Amino acid sequence: MSRVGPGADARGGPGEHGRSLRAGAGALLPSAVPGQRRGAHRQPRRPGGDREGSGSEHDKKGREEWQLSYPVEKYRSYSYPVARKREGEELPSFLSFLVDAGNTTTTYRGERVKIYHHKGSAPTLYADLRITLPAGSNVALRNVIGRVHGGDLEGNLAIDTGSGDVQIASQSGQLLVDTGSGDVVIGSTRGETKIDTGSGDVVVRRFVGNGSIDTGSGNVTVQKVSVGKLTIDTGSGDVTLRDGEAGRVIAKTGSGGVKVLSVELEDLTAETGSGDVTVQSSLARTKRLTAETGSGDVDIKAGPNASFDIVSDQGSGDLSVRYADAVLRKQGRKVVGAKRGDGRTAIHIETGSGDATIRPQG
Repeated sequence: MSRVGPGADARGGPGEHGRSLRAGAGALLPSAVPGQRRGAHRQPRRPGGDREGSGSEHDKKGREEWQLSYPVEKYRSYSYPVARKREGEELPSFLSFLVDAGNTTTTYRGERVKIYHHKGSAPTLYADLRITLPAGSNVALRNVIGRVHGGDLEGNLAIDTGSGDVQIASQSGQLLVDTGSGDVVIGSTRGETKIDTGSGDVVVRRFVGNGSIDTGSGNVTVQKVSVGKLTIDTGSGDVTLRDGEAGRVIAKTGSGGVKVLSVELEDLTAETGSGDVTVQSSLARTKRLTAETGSGDVDIKAGPNASFDIVSDQGSGDLSVRYADAVLRKQGRKVVGAKRGDGRTAIHIETGSGDATIRPQG
């Protein structure tokens, strides 16, 4: 059995249409380099030592595509080695699915291929690629299994991995991340950003621009925001947006809490099927705030000079308004709304089961 391990290298230039790199199993390590470079790539070797040939192709978007060529016409099963755990140790999160499933199946060059985490009779074949990218590159990276770990990058970058963590120190330009299973951690992003993971946590430590984050199952944390529009949607997990300013924010989770903390925004929609909604903002810039939960509480901590008009629709639970000068609206003994000042911030609260509170910060 033979393999290509750490050290395979690929260098890419910006090109007119950009470039695409398609790998199979292993890590992708993109980093920035000034100037333009000619393209080169390392191919995996067949068992027996001969190199599988390949030619220059283009992807659906017209980008020149480099493809690591696995001999799928001869071997339909491969091993991507995973070190066995010692007692008290855990595998990296991006390989954890292999412990449970034992293998994964994918389509590669038109053939169905299985990749195993144990050796067995399948040949061991994978490549870890270190990729240097000039500033302003237009690059797409595709990997079936394995992590993507990038440095400080600039240009348009698309990352697509079937299973594996994605970590980028910083990205300036368009960023598209799509992973079937794996965590995504971005140090900072500036531009149009779209992140989609079937299962995994998402962390963005600084977010400038516009974008969307979608995960089937996992927590989402976004910090130091300066965004025009940001949409966050998770099927199951907590959503936390912290520090900064925003125009329009939509945060939804099927099961989990939504927290918007120390963010000055114009328009907020926060929805959860089961969980609490917590908002901490002066509301000085806020025109509209909608908070909905099927089961959970709503807690709004506003500024001392907040001016609002609340409409509340609660199946069971109470609305508590802790501004002494607010004018309450009641149906019988139940508080269903309140107005303070000129009511410039329209607030709609809806809970199936849970209390709602608005109060000054501090």
